[in-house]
Amino acid sequence: RARDAAMWISGSGVFGPMPVSEAIERVEDIRARSGGSVLSEAHSSIFLGMLAAMQGDVARGRTLVRGGAETIRGAGLAVRAAGHSMGEAWVEYWAGDLEAAERVLRSSLQVLERLEDRGFHPTVALQLAELMYHQSRYYQVETLCATGRAYTTPDDLVNFVYLDMIEGGVCARRGQHAEAEERIRRAVALAETTDFYWLRGTARL
Repeated sequence: RARDAAMWISGSGVFGPMPVSEAIERVEDIRARSGGSVLSEAHSSIFLGMLAAMQGDVARGRTLVRGGAETIRGAGLAVRAAGHSMGEAWVEYWAGDLEAAERVLRSSLQVLERLEDRGFHPTVALQLAELMYHQSRYYQVETLCATGRAYTTPDDLVNFVYLDMIEGGVCARRGQHAEAEERIRRAVALAETTDFYWLRGTARL
């Protein structure tokens, strides 16, 4: 459908190689062509907010992302709204407020667990696991990765890259270097089978 296509094109502006200023123009153009669709405008707002945060305009980013998510939640799409918490966490990450990013993801995880979601649920868990890893809270990483693994569907390559990437990092911290290298190399190899440049770069980092 046109609405779904517009959402994915807008998302590619965030995660693709296009310079941020050009991506903002692209997403704003898509929003202008939404034909008055409230949901299309909401999705565009979320992606515009993420891009604004990348430019350093965190206040505008928060307003856009939260507003878009509230509209989606108000439309009765509770699962999708909870999934878009990753956009809000993205803004807080760029703002340097890791505690706020954690609060957003944990709140979303509770909602997705209650709704027994299997789509966004594992990805949010792994986003939170990565955040915990970067704060050296490794004891929480394992539990979150277990959740991500339990709920990830076989075709979700992104989640499997994150699982090997994060768990490989934990292995390295424990001195299990051979296993760490095996996991990380597997993450990079799987990421390279995609054209998702953000994922490829993250795995290599």
